[in-house]
Amino acid sequence: MRKTLFLVGVFLVLVLVGCSFRESSDKNKTAIDFTVAAKDSIPDEIVKTIDGKKSEEFAMSFTVDGYTYIAVGYGEQATGGYSIRVDEMYETDSSVGIHTTLVGPAAGEAVNKMATYPYIVVKIEATDKNVNFE
Repeated sequence: MRKTLFLVGVFLVLVLVGCSFRESSDKNKTAIDFTVAAKDSIPDEIVKTIDGKKSEEFAMSFTVDGYTYIAVGYGEQATGGYSIRVDEMYETDSSVGIHTTLVGPAAGEAVNKMATYPYIVVKIEATDKNVNFE
């Protein structure tokens, strides 16, 4: 019985330490400005790479001409009407983070009955930090 209580106590301490570590690292997040890049403003080499990967989910970043382009795609969808929302874009001391959500068509919304490949490309000032996709 004592051994079980000891193990439960150790587990709770580890969980609390882990949660407080995550909480403290989240405090170092700073929101960063970004632009959703229009397709005609995305460098051709990035468009070609996306076209080759768009049928599957993907998350990539590229640095070209003084900007970092961050691309997130959700693969093939059976219909049109999808969009992608950027929920959070931030920077820490060591990385850039992005969290996106695929938003489906509203109930009853008229949609194309053909496959689509929703993706988003955001543009930020060039960085050599790792990009974390959430």
